Amino acid sequence: MEDPKDIYWSPLTRKVNSDGSIIEPSTGFRFPVLLRSDVDVQDNAYRVLAGVGFRDKSLLRLKTIIVYAFGFYVKPENLRSVLGKKYAGVAPDVLKFRTEFYDDLLSHELDMTVRVVVNYKRLRMDMVRSAFNISLRNRLRKITGSDSDAGLGCFFDYLRDDLRMKKGTVIDFRWLPGGRLTTEVSGKELGTIVSPSLCRAFFDMYIGEPPVLQATKEEIGESFARILNCDRMGRPKQLCAQTKDHS
Repeated sequence: MEDPKDIYWSPLTRKVNSDGSIIEPSTGFRFPVLLRSDVDVQDNAYRVLAGVGFRDKSLLRLKTIIVYAFGFYVKPENLRSVLGKKYAGVAPDVLKFRTEFYDDLLSHELDMTVRVVVNYKRLRMDMVRSAFNISLRNRLRKITGSDSDAGLGCFFDYLRDDLRMKKGTVIDFRWLPGGRLTTEVSGKELGTIVSPSLCRAFFDMYIGEPPVLQATKEEIGESFARILNCDRMGRPKQLCAQTKDHS
């Protein structure tokens, strides 16, 4: 089988650099088009980048800072096997606006990953916990009717004060089948929480309502539509984008 990593295939319409990465323009951080863990390599699988964006925050109403950049990944074969029959053939510029589509994405365990790259050099772990605490509780309340979840305490325990959050630090949050949320900082796994509600609440921040960044949510939806219109070998059909920078 041809390895998609060798051709830098991407469902995004953005230009892919020669090193197989895409640049988030507001921060300049590079996100690899394909992610492969040790388990992915064993399974001959990969996760593909579907969108990039950033999270900003106002400080005392005086200025706005970009806290982090993020990339959103999905395992394409999982997406196609679960939602291919329902959505294959729907044009990307149509599907990205369908609320039902995003609801389906959040209702199934598709093996999705959010990669966060810290941009604000003064970011402290207590700031991270506070921001996630507010956001996750709001999402949980919307999803389950309650802002509490048994997995929240474990999640915040992983985000310890002794973890350095210097600029460029990479944090991966992965939603695995079985309602498992794994957290990895700088390549080191901190732990896995089993909580389907917490998984959905976390990823709802990026493709739910309201999203961290609307434009990125639509980019993700458009990319997912292209993935759904690719064959099982990862080769793009008519609706898919394949780009490579030969510079």
